[in-house]
Amino acid sequence: MRVSRRFGMAVAVAALCWACKSPSEAPPPNAPPPPGGDGTPQVVVDAATRFQTINGWEAVSQAGHDESEAFPAYRNQLFDRAVDELGLDRLRVEVRSGSEQAEDFYAAKLAGRLNEEQWRQVRYATVNDNGDPFVLNERGFWFTELDNQIEKVVLPLRERLEARGRRLIISICYVAFTNQLPGSARYDHADPEEYAEFVQATLQHLSSRYGIVPDAWEMSLEPDNTREWTPAYMRRAVVAVSNRLARMNLQIPLIAPSTTSMARSLDYADALVDGGRPDLWRTLSYHRYEGVSDAVLRSIGARQQQLGIETAMLEHLSSGYAELHQDLKVGNVSSWQQFTIAYPGESGDGVYFAVDAGNASAPSVRLTAKSTYLAQYFRYVRQGAVRVGATSSDAAFDPVAFVNADGKPAVVVIASRAGAFDVRGLTDGPYEVTYTTSGTANARAGSGTVTAGGALRVQMPAAGVVTIAGS
Repeated sequence: MRVSRRFGMAVAVAALCWACKSPSEAPPPNAPPPPGGDGTPQVVVDAATRFQTINGWEAVSQAGHDESEAFPAYRNQLFDRAVDELGLDRLRVEVRSGSEQAEDFYAAKLAGRLNEEQWRQVRYATVNDNGDPFVLNERGFWFTELDNQIEKVVLPLRERLEARGRRLIISICYVAFTNQLPGSARYDHADPEEYAEFVQATLQHLSSRYGIVPDAWEMSLEPDNTREWTPAYMRRAVVAVSNRLARMNLQIPLIAPSTTSMARSLDYADALVDGGRPDLWRTLSYHRYEGVSDAVLRSIGARQQQLGIETAMLEHLSSGYAELHQDLKVGNVSSWQQFTIAYPGESGDGVYFAVDAGNASAPSVRLTAKSTYLAQYFRYVRQGAVRVGATSSDAAFDPVAFVNADGKPAVVVIASRAGAFDVRGLTDGPYEVTYTTSGTANARAGSGTVTAGGALRVQMPAAGVVTIAGS
């Protein structure tokens, strides 16, 4: 975990005022609208201009479930709030390459027979199940760590979402940080067919034990942190997995490359389409740790449109609402992740929730400061929402707009200062307005109705993020 820093946020009461205005002629598409007749900045939604479809707000399936004795005492509160307060609906469920081994090293770690350093030496090392990648020996695989995630995190979250009429997206992510291996360790998955066999073993285990067919398979976590996972190898592995899935009569979308560097994701993308894009490669994914620039992000967004696939930003511990806003508008991302749900003792970057387990019988759970802003997007923009056009006459009020699958709009505006603005282009109906500032989290400002194509006036009491959502 690379997370630290303390969380502090004062709660204050602020007012958000709005009123219906008469309709006016919409500006040309993509052109900033003029201010209103009284000089009020105008935010205009253009539902006819459509961009990407949202495919989930993601977290790593880590909640301190194997590390904290207090987990049974805080898990229900954490998972309820993850669904209702934050809006999580997608999990990255990791499976390590070292699950293909002669013995169950993760079970040994849990039992105390391996210390942390000994575990680090073996967790990515492999021992081949046999010499034939097309003859799978199930006794050569150990999925104790994967099972713990499924039973302690995935299934409880899925049950909560289903109870609310929603769906959990499950993405299985392969992890093999081979640079951490000692020189004597083996890594058999450098053969793409052996890697495809590992994918097959994992999917068969999930199906037979839990009846789970994942929604996606993430090819390799941060391949640019390994020796073996070059761009050329990534393509070979994608082709091998695609062929293996076809033999299994499965059509599971593949996510790649998930590089540490945003810029290097384009090098991998070039290799993946060399000779034609593999049909199952459906998401161009990147992280934000290195190689970050506006130009690169624009290139990723352009590649999304060129290839007709999704893009996704799937890890950056320090990212907050500003980066999310940019990834949505410029990178055209369909899914987005900061990092993990929670980890006891951590309350800064990289955790959506801070868990204080100092009192193991009565631990406390709260959204981190960054998460209160992220919730202004996650809670109101649901799976299946389509991003639509949105412009502003004043750069101080920067909008991103969506139409949810039920037809109800959701407009999220970053306000760099206090002030009023009008929102136009909304469909007729009732709306709810909420906002988060440095002093107030998820403040509810009441509800109102737009009629006859009118406008909604919003008054922000301070800089922050405000959401106008159809209700």
